[in-house]
Amino acid sequence: MTTFDNPKNEEDKALKEALKKAIPLQVHRKTDYPPMNAQLAAIYSELVQLRKTNKQQLRKADRVKKHLDVIILDLWIAANYYESPWRMISLNRNNYLKDTRYRKVYLKYDLFKGVLHNLVSLEYVDLKPGFYDRLNKKGFETRIKASDRLLSSLNFDIKKIERDPEAPEEEVIIKSARKRCQVL
Repeated sequence: MTTFDNPKNEEDKALKEALKKAIPLQVHRKTDYPPMNAQLAAIYSELVQLRKTNKQQLRKADRVKKHLDVIILDLWIAANYYESPWRMISLNRNNYLKDTRYRKVYLKYDLFKGVLHNLVSLEYVDLKPGFYDRLNKKGFETRIKASDRLLSSLNFDIKKIERDPEAPEEEVIIKSARKRCQVL
């Protein structure tokens, strides 16, 4: 039984609603503001140290840093400016293949999953695993949010976070009642 199935108290009900209101991770965020980059670099240094301690390799360091920045910037915005601090993420390798939403902005499955795992280990990210309910035939993607530890360590300015100009525009797909899709 999961939090989605049968909330037992008001706290569980509130969590269930927040998880349901989660939107997909917004992968187009970046900052060039030095004080914010210094804070992101400090977290990156902790990630590097964790990998050294665990005898894990750090390949493609610049890409690992980009994945870390994308996750942290959007989780900070979600926690401070959205109704729900939770974001939906896919941990399905197929969603990171060519011409998919994540891959179009240069996110790769192994790098994303590794950075996410490290952020959870460092207690910077809270994670609620996704699942598939075979009885109701409904799936729920994994949800993540910034932990209190992460939020207390960041002093960001929303005005200094911008859309990454190198990231391609995303398509919006509207489904009609007749199950037809329209791409805008």
